[in-house]
Amino acid sequence: MDEVNDFWVLRYSLVKEAQEVLFTEALPKVKGECVIPAFLTDRDFKYQGVTYGFVGFKSVSPTHGYQFPLDRFYVGKFAKLKKQQIGEKVPGDIVDIERDNWISVILIFDVITQHIFASKDWKFGQPEQICRALQQG
Repeated sequence: MDEVNDFWVLRYSLVKEAQEVLFTEALPKVKGECVIPAFLTDRDFKYQGVTYGFVGFKSVSPTHGYQFPLDRFYVGKFAKLKKQQIGEKVPGDIVDIERDNWISVILIFDVITQHIFASKDWKFGQPEQICRALQQG
């Protein structure tokens, strides 16, 4: 049985820097492309003491029956690191071991309409948490 994921639809909007900034960089022709360097390199970052990471982002190519410009959609995972305590039995004792437990949601970036589609997962957190972490990233 296939699992159907529900998605939150998030919107980002890019504007030029405020007038008091001395040196501004021009926005690309498609403004939404400004976010690509942030997630394309499989990088991790910390926000409020929690480690987050963008993992495995790739451009989506059109398939038969679907027409859209190349490099419009990028799909990957947005992950949050939670440490997990595991007790392992050894002869005569139980030893606590701390392991990494990455929790991820699927993200789809539409750089033309500047939308982000984030799969819903209660283990990752509330939509507000995802939005704040994405903004920081």
